[in-house]
Amino acid sequence: TLGWPGSPPQLAELKRAIAETFPDLPDENPGSRWAKTTLGCLRDGKRLTPDTLKTLARVCDEFRKQLRDGDGDGNGDGEATWEPPPHPGCVPVDALSVIVYQCRSLEKVLSEHVVNLCTMEYEKRPPPPPWKPGGGTRWAYKCAPDLVGKKRSLHPPSEDELHAVDSVVAQFSGPDMANEYFHDAARCGSRETRYRGTHAGVTLTARVGKHLPPAVGAFRDAVDKALPGLYVWFEDSSLHCTVRGLVN
Repeated sequence: TLGWPGSPPQLAELKRAIAETFPDLPDENPGSRWAKTTLGCLRDGKRLTPDTLKTLARVCDEFRKQLRDGDGDGNGDGEATWEPPPHPGCVPVDALSVIVYQCRSLEKVLSEHVVNLCTMEYEKRPPPPPWKPGGGTRWAYKCAPDLVGKKRSLHPPSEDELHAVDSVVAQFSGPDMANEYFHDAARCGSRETRYRGTHAGVTLTARVGKHLPPAVGAFRDAVDKALPGLYVWFEDSSLHCTVRGLVN
């Protein structure tokens, strides 16, 4: 799981407005109360041990700064799409999607309604410094003619949002992590079948697959090398950050 610093104030306000306007919706799930993207999961039949959990924590620590600051050589798919973030660890959210999904990973979608928060066009540009040769092209945002002069809001997440993420991530750190966090990490469930098996629902989400930090690809490779055969990775096109579940 890739944790983001938090949702910007506009998304937090949108979630409050949805809850007030549609009081009969199910309560918000705990999983969307902190900003994150699930990159993959344990394969069916696999289970973490205290030793494998320590190994995973070591790999996470090695890549923590790269993932936060956007360092690295590419996201692993041969097409670098990373724009330097306005705040460390942040990615742009220019559209939200109301998705009727057929599985929780969103690799199978029945329908999707995209709500554009601003109208943008894409243009290809050469990779600027500090990109390295062979780093691939990047996709840059170019305002449509009717939006020239308008800028994307760069408000950072609130202190409450930062705390929500930090309180979860803190459980996966410290000298006693392997003993204290192990029982949660080793629970049944959260395996490939849960995410990719048939399960219908509706969610409001921000797709982030095109904006992954460049180090994500190297991180996945490092996990596979350190813990071969343990994890399965979801398709980049399905990667998202859930704003709020609408129908569970």
